Amino acid sequence: MELGGGAKMTAKYDSFNNNSHSDMYLENMTLENDRFELLSAYIDGEVTVAQKEQVQQWLNEDPSFQQLYQRLLKLNHGFQSLPIPATTVYPQQITNRVFERMEAHRWQKITFWGGTAIAALIVGLVSFLLPQTRNPAPQMAETPTPVENTAPIASNEVNAPSLMIAVNRPVVPIPKAPEPSNENWENP
Repeated sequence: MELGGGAKMTAKYDSFNNNSHSDMYLENMTLENDRFELLSAYIDGEVTVAQKEQVQQWLNEDPSFQQLYQRLLKLNHGFQSLPIPATTVYPQQITNRVFERMEAHRWQKITFWGGTAIAALIVGLVSFLLPQTRNPAPQMAETPTPVENTAPIASNEVNAPSLMIAVNRPVVPIPKAPEPSNENWENP
């Protein structure tokens, strides 16, 4: 990579910038832009008395400025002669449409949130009214402990392991109540 080439380019750029020809070109462009803007303001009637006299002097002395003036006049008249489209919509109609759309949007929001609330209510009612077959809380599984049955099963009894009723032989001994004596009943 050679650094000398960049230095040559910079030197050429600096010499171009120091050139009086480029400075004159820039000044000339600025002057032309200023003259164009002043002429445009003159046609629109937006100049001071001194500016008006300056533009009239340029028009009397410079034929290229006269041509520019004629082109801008034609352009200005062309814009003024363009037909203005008739508005069929009045400001009150636009305002009414805006408020109608805002009202419709408000009702859409109310409908959406109202529908959501109704749907949540229906889901809650259905879940309340349906029988609860499953408990949502986690449960531990338990293995039932086997119960030993020492009582003989009669031949006509059905062996039902889930339900045992001991009528004649209770599982737990039941104490007998004391018998009332007859003495208390005979002598009042």
